[in-house]
Amino acid sequence: NFDSFVSAKLFMEVTAGGAWVSNHQFRLFKVWTKNDIGPLVLFFCFIAFVLYYVWKFIYEWRQEARRSGRILKFITELWNFLEFINLATFIAVAALRVRW
Repeated sequence: NFDSFVSAKLFMEVTAGGAWVSNHQFRLFKVWTKNDIGPLVLFFCFIAFVLYYVWKFIYEWRQEARRSGRILKFITELWNFLEFINLATFIAVAALRVRW
């Protein structure tokens, strides 16, 4: 028992020259079980954490831009640049996890 199922698409394509080209696509899907609820809850906690810190980062960036009148001053500070890279990595990980 692998807790998964497969979707299969088999189709034929007719080219402009009249040739028939066969093609196929197989996708493997995971079946949800009770064991997957815990990691899913933790993933949503992670998403909430990331969204909160993205909002906080943008808010601080806007405050600094209003105070100094320069938009890029905030991001050129090392600590803020590292926070930006960290948040971008978190967003990429979450997107890959959802897509995978």
